[in-house]
Amino acid sequence: MRRGRPISVTDETIFGAARAVFAEAGMNASAVQIAKRAGVSEATIFKRFASKAGLIRAALGMDDIELEQPFESLIDRVGRGEVLTNLGRAAVELVTVRRRLDPLVRAEADWRGIERARRETCARLVEAYVRAECAADRLPERVLADAHAWSIAFVAALFGVDPEEMGSSDVGEIVRALAVGLVGPVVHVVFGPRAGGETAPLTEGCRGDC
Repeated sequence: MRRGRPISVTDETIFGAARAVFAEAGMNASAVQIAKRAGVSEATIFKRFASKAGLIRAALGMDDIELEQPFESLIDRVGRGEVLTNLGRAAVELVTVRRRLDPLVRAEADWRGIERARRETCARLVEAYVRAECAADRLPERVLADAHAWSIAFVAALFGVDPEEMGSSDVGEIVRALAVGLVGPVVHVVFGPRAGGETAPLTEGCRGDC
């Protein structure tokens, strides 16, 4: 008996099946359910994706690059707006993205290594922004000496909190506390709208050589 050619299934077909199964059964749905919906074997799923978490991230478009985007966008803000406002917004965006990505990443066997790489990348982007603002004379020159260490501490603080328990005001307190080492001894940080709906800047004022 002549065997037919193996059925070729695209990744998009598997993604579509995964999204449908997750919508019906939730994120705890099994790879077996996804494979059945896609018309392939479970072995095929794991041949293409190292883990169920990896499949989820691919199917739902949850790429780790999302974590870098808040800090990559900082470069576009050099010379515009308040420096601490820009850092504060990036911090809030990072925590928001972490709420979606952390459960998936921590399902990976090497999640600690993945998170370490995330932190290093984000810290490099923050440092690049801080140095660019110094070059634009929007931060005191003395900041350059500690830009590397400050950026590492800033990102470490944001990765050290539980994103499920942190609101914008909590993130604002972190930025305020760390900003003392960046722009001076007195920094007032405010999140939320002003009366009339105007957006309040993160930096209300600072004293010293900022």
